[in-house]
Amino acid sequence: MFNTFPNNRGKSSTEVSRVEFARLIGLIIAITAFSNPASSNSSPWDPDNVTLLAHEMAPGVFAVLPDDAFEKDHVATTGGFVVGDKGVLVIESMLNRNLARQLIGLIREATNKPILYLVNTSYHGDHSYGNFVFPETTAIIQHPATKAYIDVSFEADRAFMLDLIGRNKGIENVSARSGDVLVQDQLGIDLGGKTVEILHFGFAQTAGDLVVWLPAEQVLWVGNMIQAPKPALPWLLEGRHQETISTLKKVKEFLPDTATIIPGHGKPMTKDEINFGIRYLETLSQLMQEVIDNGVTLERAVATIRMPEYENYSVYAWAHQQVNIPAAHRDLAGR
Repeated sequence: MFNTFPNNRGKSSTEVSRVEFARLIGLIIAITAFSNPASSNSSPWDPDNVTLLAHEMAPGVFAVLPDDAFEKDHVATTGGFVVGDKGVLVIESMLNRNLARQLIGLIREATNKPILYLVNTSYHGDHSYGNFVFPETTAIIQHPATKAYIDVSFEADRAFMLDLIGRNKGIENVSARSGDVLVQDQLGIDLGGKTVEILHFGFAQTAGDLVVWLPAEQVLWVGNMIQAPKPALPWLLEGRHQETISTLKKVKEFLPDTATIIPGHGKPMTKDEINFGIRYLETLSQLMQEVIDNGVTLERAVATIRMPEYENYSVYAWAHQQVNIPAAHRDLAGR
């Protein structure tokens, strides 16, 4: 059933520590930003008010989107599932038991075939906390860095998510479930009449970013490496913006022109729409290098680097000023 490719291996303790450190930086940024009254328009979505809907992209291929995904540029987590002759592969498990059960309910409306595989595109809680709701016989597929983070830092991550999303939203009741099958580079799965490829192109928002590609149907799930179509911006929660640019370009080069992309928190988009995020990051990098060369402080950079062509994003003030500018400054200043 599997066609495994080379280099499916775990991370060393040193590499795990690097993942934890990068995540910690991102968490500090996010906690500060979301708790800042000045950015109240960027409050996280409320899991109690999320209704998931299945959209059939091709026979047996479903994108699972929040019901407001076509109306807003900042919504809850997206996912999906693929039904083959042998069984089902699921993309993402959502934030908590209730949302995971919603997802499973949508699958059961489409098929009674067994859920064989569940892919987490990253270790972020809204993409992986629901793993424990799925059957024990379901194989969890992750990048080694994702498994390493969940195995080592789940409780710290849960504490962060409680601060971010709030209590009594089901996060207290989730339990850790990390990967059974690890994908360092690529993995092919034959579902019976459906071929699924799970790929790692490189760092885009986490060290363990995976994408799920259906070559025949030309549908790609990318997780949080792309938040949503324009006007949504990348979120540099762990910095490394030059790597993010490189990875996004690799994804774009890989895709045929007719491909459909399911982003991490928005409606389906086209290959060409990847350019919007790339242009933003390249422009930010250029502007940030100029201010660093001129000895401008981070505080001054936050106040002066304005990119009005991107301000239509509903969480622009948070994503651009409170996350991305500090991250780009750290990267380029070598701190």
